[in-house]
Amino acid sequence: MVQMLRLTFNFSAPLIGVGLVLLWVSQVSGQTPFTQVKLGNQIWMSQSLGLTHYQSGEPIETADNAQDWVAMKETPRCASPAYDASGALSKGKVYSIEVITDSRGICPKGWRLPNQEDIEGLRRLTWNPEAQRSDVGVLKTATGWAEKNGNDKTGFHASPDGFITLSGRFLESYPHGGKAVRYWYLDALGKPAYFSIDYLHEDIVTDSPFYGEGYFCRCIKN
Repeated sequence: MVQMLRLTFNFSAPLIGVGLVLLWVSQVSGQTPFTQVKLGNQIWMSQSLGLTHYQSGEPIETADNAQDWVAMKETPRCASPAYDASGALSKGKVYSIEVITDSRGICPKGWRLPNQEDIEGLRRLTWNPEAQRSDVGVLKTATGWAEKNGNDKTGFHASPDGFITLSGRFLESYPHGGKAVRYWYLDALGKPAYFSIDYLHEDIVTDSPFYGEGYFCRCIKN
């Protein structure tokens, strides 16, 4: 990975102070520049990963449609949002569990998958002391959600990009779209799990993955 230019902006939000970092990179996948955001003491990617190669440079198989996704069962694979490659430039890629567990590593050098402690840190950032409850809207984009747009005060930029189901169908979730997004993380035992941001819950939801589904990735800087 080659760093070309780095700009840092600092600003204050009503709930959380955030340092926003823009980083232009050249990656083996040709992914467009991605952005980072400082949340607490950590730097997260503020857009989903879009790599089509492992950290080693070896390619990840790509599923071009729902039939491919199902037929490639047990094969490490990725797919573009709604199987439309043009969407991957802004929304990233969806990855199967086999990619997440592959020793070659999906996150770029110097980055890693979030763990349970990292997810708890995100949860703390959603706490609204005035309302005495969590408000996941601080992680959600201000537009794009079918219900309950956020205010994105953290700069995390969670948009309702959905996930891939067991049947290979790409859902922008629940049945009509614009209502959820799922990301990979490693649970307290170091096993792959997902965290979800949706329109039904005021907090981050975590759960074990359904084998055969695919989720987005947000890496954290080491």
